[in-house]
Amino acid sequence: MAVTAAVVMLATGCASGASSAASESAASASAASESAASESAASESAAEASAYEEAEAAEREVEAAKSEAAASSEAAAEAEAEAEASREAEAAASESAQAEKEAGAARKKKIADAPELSARELQRIVKSPDDHITETVVVYGTVSQFDAATGECTFRADIGHTNMRYDWDYEHNSMFVAGDLESDCPELDDVLQDDEVRITATVLMAYTYDTSIGGSATVPLFTVEKIERI
Repeated sequence: MAVTAAVVMLATGCASGASSAASESAASASAASESAASESAASESAAEASAYEEAEAAEREVEAAKSEAAASSEAAAEAEAEAEASREAEAAASESAQAEKEAGAARKKKIADAPELSARELQRIVKSPDDHITETVVVYGTVSQFDAATGECTFRADIGHTNMRYDWDYEHNSMFVAGDLESDCPELDDVLQDDEVRITATVLMAYTYDTSIGGSATVPLFTVEKIERI
């Protein structure tokens, strides 16, 4: 009986030890599994974070590329606009220079082709200067006043349609201006009062001035294109 009890106790002890060992082994396996799962989750989380950062970096690069492209496009547009403005300015300057050249040539031709007048044609101009503005004609006359009172670029003359034999035959009182109307009028440098002259002149307008005796006179006003003593 004692032997049997001992055997039973031994068997029970062995079974208990085996059960304890199995339990410890299972716990260890579970801990290892949990650790592996935790490491896997951490690894996945790190991978996701890295992927997110890479995606953000890629997005920033795309935005930077877009901004750079937009800036480059804007700069190109500004450069093209400046180039176009420069071309337009050059074209305008060229047109202006051409227009001035043509106007100068036309003026020279108009002066060269200025007609001499008949007595009646000159009378029409004297009667109504404003009806003949811009007409360029040739007249003859005597400088009747060219002094400090008239100024350096203005003189008064008695004129006729042709070169008269006597000074008193020039019957039409007229006014003439030249250059800048003040002091720059080189075409009058050699002209003096009492000179008899041939004048190529353009009709400006009717001009009224006060006379020395207290009245006024309205006469044709011409601009001198060319003048020579005769």
